[in-house]
Amino acid sequence: VDALRASSTGFHDVFGNAWHWTEDDFNMLDGFEVSPFYVDFSTPCFDGLHNIILGGSFISTGDMASMFSRFHFRPHFNQHASFRMCSG
Repeated sequence: VDALRASSTGFHDVFGNAWHWTEDDFNMLDGFEVSPFYVDFSTPCFDGLHNIILGGSFISTGDMASMFSRFHFRPHFNQHASFRMCSG
């Protein structure tokens, strides 16, 4: 995993290729407001059953291909999801 130049902290290819699961439940952030265009997109997932996934996968496009992407999926969803192993 060194196709790209390392970051200033020495990391290679940390985001992209696959969504990153987190242990955190999907919860609303401070200042969250429901969009009138997507009333049922996020709020049904503030239920403690959905984890946060970050970063986008190799099939993501546009703003979903950003390391700042934040979405919700239930634990059985593992398509294009991954985890990182680290040692120090």
